[in-house]
Amino acid sequence: MFLTGVLQALVFAIQSVFFNNFVRIASLNYDLNGILFACICGVAASFVLLAYAGPGKLGVSSMKNWATWTYGFCGLAQFSLDIYLVQYVSATELSLFSRINIIVAMFLALVFMNRKPSKNDMVAIFSIILGAGILLYIQDQAYLKIVAGLVLLIAIFRAGEFMSTEVHQQSVQANDSGNMKDRARVVGFASFVSSIMFLTFCFVVSSLKAIYEVDNELVNSLPDVKDYAHMPTIILAILYGVFITAFVRFCIWSATNKIKTENVLAILILVPILTYLSEIAVSVLFNIEMNSHVFEGEKGNLVLLALILMTIGSLFSVVPRVIQNVNRQEGQSWIEAFKESVKQQNNNYEIQHDAFSSSDYNVLQQTLAFYDHDYRQVADLYNITEDSIKVILAGKGNSCFIDEVSKSVHDIYQKQVVVRDKLTKAKNRISLTVDVADLIKQDNQFSLALLDLNDFKPVNDNYGHEYGDEALKQTVSRLKELYKEAVYRLGGDEFVLVSENELDAKAISRIKQEIMKPISFKDHTFEIGTSIGISKYKEDGITETELLEIADNKLYKDKENK
Repeated sequence: MFLTGVLQALVFAIQSVFFNNFVRIASLNYDLNGILFACICGVAASFVLLAYAGPGKLGVSSMKNWATWTYGFCGLAQFSLDIYLVQYVSATELSLFSRINIIVAMFLALVFMNRKPSKNDMVAIFSIILGAGILLYIQDQAYLKIVAGLVLLIAIFRAGEFMSTEVHQQSVQANDSGNMKDRARVVGFASFVSSIMFLTFCFVVSSLKAIYEVDNELVNSLPDVKDYAHMPTIILAILYGVFITAFVRFCIWSATNKIKTENVLAILILVPILTYLSEIAVSVLFNIEMNSHVFEGEKGNLVLLALILMTIGSLFSVVPRVIQNVNRQEGQSWIEAFKESVKQQNNNYEIQHDAFSSSDYNVLQQTLAFYDHDYRQVADLYNITEDSIKVILAGKGNSCFIDEVSKSVHDIYQKQVVVRDKLTKAKNRISLTVDVADLIKQDNQFSLALLDLNDFKPVNDNYGHEYGDEALKQTVSRLKELYKEAVYRLGGDEFVLVSENELDAKAISRIKQEIMKPISFKDHTFEIGTSIGISKYKEDGITETELLEIADNKLYKDKENK
């Protein structure tokens, strides 16, 4: 589902670029007012979504939900502050400054949802702060405090707008139901509230401007009363809202639920640079002067540097997650992985209610215990949402996934959880038995190495089990660097390696040297060693039991000779 969310966020980003160019071209040809155009688009899109959804559940409760009104209020507040800030900065700078909302979103996710930022996220935060610092550096020092304050407030409201879609109770319920109309109904009502708030705000300000004849640059940027009767604006806005905005609003709400606010905002960093590149094409096709002057001169070079820093940093946060999810689709190309994710779009949220089915509930409970109750990691593993996990668990065995999703979850559980050791995530004894049986069935020559750690007990006794656990984890990590996935933990401090290449004296020496490297953890550094016994298929035995027995005997001889 993560990949589907990425695609939906990209759709929103591309639409934003298209919207910027569309409004610019239409404004030059039809004297459109961009603000009024956006408001009418939102209203038209809301009516389309509600008409498609029809009457049904979650509509009235969405209107009563505080998150719906928070969504509208945050959007209106951000819109108002954007208009005020654009008096001091260029539109390009405004677009870049708004990327600070990624940092705010990560902070809110940490405080309220216990989503800890990854190392890649920290790189993104540093890059965005650096880019924002460059932008602040080139501002007029007389207005620096005003600009910095407005930028921070806009970031807070923008992050709040997206966060409110993520925590929106009816949106979560609609996603879990798997009913497309339920989802459209919730998005339609929320969009209607925010669009009407925008339109009402603009009309009130326009009316006051006409009554009191206000002549102010800020107020003059808003529509005049006569603009509300400007037919080209109304017709084009309705058409755009019906055929484009409705679909895009649905996508961004869905994407926020799938990949979370901070990832959506990270992807939207592409908007400024894509807008710039698209303007080059527009200038050629429609002979319209582009805004390349914003990157000219010393100030322009610094703006460009800030753009590059923020873009690379933000993508550094989300791209590794995309690669991880693609790689999880074994044997599939990038395109095939994305296609499969889209194919599963409607299935992964659908939940059935069955009083006699508890298998999905048990699988999720055991997987959460395996990953120390990290919902995000479990959701990524099974390609489902955190919300669907919570719904299954809340059902206490009376709710389950639809058949196709349930089969996928159980297949992954058998391949990735059942056969793994909880502490080290190395393969376990069950996996060893299966893999050795496969090699024997294929009649492939292989060697089996049994390892037992030396000086491990003193680590537990002197420093505590936390240090012993860390020693086991690092042992597996080091063995995997040498033998990839052919590393098994039998239990305690015993491990097995299986290799189709001969494990000679040189290989044994290399393993021992790797294990003996100092281990640093918290405030202590310590060393452990290992004794090794090797057995060879056919030469020493033809069954797993025989091979382990021979390896065990040789291991103890090695331990005696230590």
